[in-house]
Amino acid sequence: MEIVPGIIQLKIPIPNNPLGNLNAYLLKCKTGYIMVDVGWPTQETLDILIEKLADIDLKPQDINAIFITHAHPDHLGLASKMRELYGIEIMMHESEAPSAAPDRWELDDHIWKWLLLNGMPESDIDMLKQRPWGQHQFTWRVEPDVLLKGGEKLELESSYVEVLFTPGHSRGHLCLYDAERKVLLAGDHMLPVITPSINFYPRSAANPLGCFIDSLKKIQSLDVDVVLPAHQGIFHNFEERLQQLIRHHEERASELLVAMGSSSKTAYQIMLDMQWVGASSEVVLGKELEPIQQMSACAETLAHLEYLRLEGVVERVVAEDKALFKSNVESTDIRIA
Repeated sequence: MEIVPGIIQLKIPIPNNPLGNLNAYLLKCKTGYIMVDVGWPTQETLDILIEKLADIDLKPQDINAIFITHAHPDHLGLASKMRELYGIEIMMHESEAPSAAPDRWELDDHIWKWLLLNGMPESDIDMLKQRPWGQHQFTWRVEPDVLLKGGEKLELESSYVEVLFTPGHSRGHLCLYDAERKVLLAGDHMLPVITPSINFYPRSAANPLGCFIDSLKKIQSLDVDVVLPAHQGIFHNFEERLQQLIRHHEERASELLVAMGSSSKTAYQIMLDMQWVGASSEVVLGKELEPIQQMSACAETLAHLEYLRLEGVVERVVAEDKALFKSNVESTDIRIA
């Protein structure tokens, strides 16, 4: 589907994922195309991508560069294979490159000790250790060819897009902005219905939620008519949606403080009494989630706790090998300036 002249959307299925599809985009240049994100690292996904290109009379060799918004496998997954097969260069932010490096994401004792520190029972951690982590058909982690900083302008056929550095969902997340046509290619920074996950893992950047809020504020002044997200549908209520995302995190921070109460608790204990979207898209308490979902929920809880700690709302102490958080305020009403 051509969204505006020179910008084509391709819906690339994500296997066994409630998101359904990745929205990849082709940006027409004077010669060839820039592809924004590529899809999951399997032969089936690659075959679908090639078919979709053929449907619009294109082939992979027509793509000059792959622009990666961030280094998650549904976005980056096929980039290494596309470069191997067709010589296409890969672009991403310089601070995202370490997350994409082939040797970066091996799970080791570090993650398990981190979960134990934050309150997850050892029996659940033992279950997680048995999962087939990182098994993909293609090797997808990759060293990029071009490192971006933000602020670069990529030339298109009749205009250009500006590279925007928008950390939060990941350490080096990028968006693209076409000022002439008032189009924002938002990656996972802004989604129309769900909120981007903001996690705090051992190797995360400092204060990822604070980074995300700052990134939203940084783009708030842009003149945007249409937002092209990496998932779900295209939307036009840019300013309204931006404010909704900020309010969501205010509400989640308030819910966290209610779950914390007046006691000192671990992130895991707090997460158990908060509401989350379960595997079947139903809203449940954290105590009803499977351990793999609790791991992610714990990381999201920690992102809020770290933000609140730096704002002076909560304090953190380590006692008896557990990280405990306690509220410093009486009110649970949180406002993000």
